[in-house]
Parts: sequence; C-alpha cells; structure tokens
Amino acid sequence: MAGHGQLEVVWFKRDLRVSDHAPLAEACARARSTGGFILGFYAIELSVIRSPDYSGRHWAATREALAELRQSLRQLGIPLAVRVGEVVELLERLSTHAAGRGTKLALWSHEETGNAVTYARDRAVRRWARTHGVEWSERPQTGVVRRLPSRDGWAAAWEGRMRAPIAVVPDPSRGWPHVESGELPTSAELQLAADPCPNRQNSGEAAARELLDSFLTHRGKNYSREMSSPRTAATACSRLSVPLALGTISMRTVVQSAHARMAELQAAREVGAPSDGYRVGSVRSFIARTPPLLLPPPLLPLLLQLPPPLLLLRLLLLLLPLLQLRPLLLLRLLLPLELLLLPPLLLLRLLPPSLLLLPPPPPVPLLLIITTSTTTITTSTTT
Repeated sequence: MAGHGQLEVVWFKRDLRVSDHAPLAEACARARSTGGFILGFYAIELSVIRSPDYSGRHWAATREALAELRQSLRQLGIPLAVRVGEVVELLERLSTHAAGRGTKLALWSHEETGNAVTYARDRAVRRWARTHGVEWSERPQTGVVRRLPSRDGWAAAWEGRMRAPIAVVPDPSRGWPHVESGELPTSAELQLAADPCPNRQNSGEAAARELLDSFLTHRGKNYSREMSSPRTAATACSRLSVPLALGTISMRTVVQSAHARMAELQAAREVGAPSDGYRVGSVRSFIARTPPLLLPPPLLPLLLQLPPPLLLLRLLLLLLPLLQLRPLLLLRLLLPLELLLLPPLLLLRLLPPSLLLLPPPPPVPLLLIITTSTTTITTSTTT
C-alpha cells in the first residue's frame, strides 16, 4: 500500500524518455496524491555491459540519451540517480537509505525484453522485492505479451496497447533530495574497449522525435519505393531502430503518429487539396511493418504440406500486399495464380506423404501469426 511520504522509484532501462512513459506518469500521480517523493534510477550493470552482445558503442549511445533524460527530469523537479553495480545490491542500499529517513520504497518500471542476463536480473529483482515487501509495478511498452496462453489473443493485445492514450507526466513533481545524482562514466572508465562510430546519429529523445517528424513530413514520401535501395534507404527510411531499442521514443508514439499522418493524407486527397508529394502508400507501407501478418486459416492445412518450391511461391503471394498495389490490380494478380495452384494443392492432399518424401503433416493451429521483434541494439543500422 502506498503510504504518506513514500518514495516512488522509477527504474529506467530501455525507456530513456519522459514522453509516453506510463510508470513515470503513474508514479508521479501517486506521489502527488499521497504526498510522496519521486526518484529516477538507472543502473549501469556490469553483468550487462560486459556481455558479449554489448560494446562501447552501445554505452556511448546510452550515455548520450541518459544525459538528455537527466536534463528533462530535472525540469520536472525529478533527480536521476545513476549508479554502477548490480541492480539488487543497488536497490538494497537505496531501500536502506530511504528507511533511515523514515521513507518506504516502491519500484516502478517498464517490462523489458532483453537477453538471458536481463531476464535473470529481473527474476532476482522480483525475488528481492517480495522478500523485502517492496511493491514493484511493471507496465508493458512493446508488443511482447507476457504469460499469453496462446497466440490467439496477441493481435488484440497489441492493438489495445498501441491505441491507448499517450501517458502524460504531471508537472511539476516532488523530487527526493536525499541522494546524489552520480556521474555518467565514459566507456574508458567502464573499461569498455574503444568502439567508435563516426557520424552516428544522436540518440536522445529530442532527436528521436525529430527523426519521426522528418520521416512523416518529407523524408519518407517515397518510402515504399526507396527503402530497399542502398542509395536512398539512409534518407528514406525512418532511422528509428536506435531510438526504439533505447526507448527514447515509444512504439505507441510511432504507430499513432503514422496513423494520424495517413489519415491526414487521405483526407486531403478526398477533398482535392494540393498534394505535398507524400504518398499515402508510403505511410501505409511503413505501418504494415508493425502489425502482425495474418495468414488466412483455410489455407493453412495446404500451406504447411507444400513442398519447398510451392511453399515459397505461396509465401511470395502472401507478401504481395506489402508492395501496396491497388486493390483491383492485386486481385487480378492473385486470383489467377490461386486458381492455377488449387489443382496441384488438392492433388498433394490426396497423395500419401511417403510418395512425396514428406513427413506426416503436423497438427495445424487455427491461426498462424508471423511477427518481427528487435532483440539487439545497434547504432549504425537503418530501418
């Protein structure tokens, strides 16, 4: 239970932003209603930064984002404490320090989808919180749905998260003054090998918003045509991989902004307003890279039993909508091919698997969902 004077600690991980940050907004709202305090917290975990999939380049981008986050939180009256060490040990020290001042600690964070190291760390933090009676409130921020019994409900959950209102942080907040902010060490001070990335993009929250705005106003006007060319992709693509990996912009902000831009373009076209050169199909193509791709259930039994050549052809047909062809043209392309495929597909159903040198078909689910996920942070990729 929240008590008077409670310290609401917002643990930042891969969510280095102030806008659309549900844990921060909820923690500030509760602190305001209970007379409590707010503290931002970030741990530079040695177990994480010394993992094989981490480098000095990752820390350089993170450090830059943390510096901007600290400034943004300061404007809200919230300090950001940065410490080097393992999270459980650091939280234990912070809890003891708060208890010495008669203040109980509560923890807030986003759910994180990382690697085995961060998964084990989260489990350790959960055990520590239960043992010490610390309330830990986690909020989702991506399309990963934990403890989902089946995939059937994933698409609806994703849509619900992306359509939810943007979280707004109350201004100002009552920061906790009894802690030092701590320095942001360099890669050398963390004993990380030099890993320079010349001319890399800025990784802060303001730069992330500028990337999204410029993509939706002019850079992405020919996205569907230019995203695959090495000559044009660096400009025509969103370049939001790093911001999304570090969490300097939320996936929900990107999705809602793209939908709003598409609605704006469609409305302008319907009333005959002068075009700014931005193609509706480019925004639609960008949006199509975020929701799930659903395969029609009636085709699944046949699809899963196809030999490789026909299976490849069928998958190519399913991907044709991503080319943003006009509906009538798409129908004219797909229908004859489907009709040509139907006889051999039916024949394959009648032939025994042994004759086709195929294993017996596995049980077929009602719905197959193909999704994409990002599990690594890079600072030089373009998407």
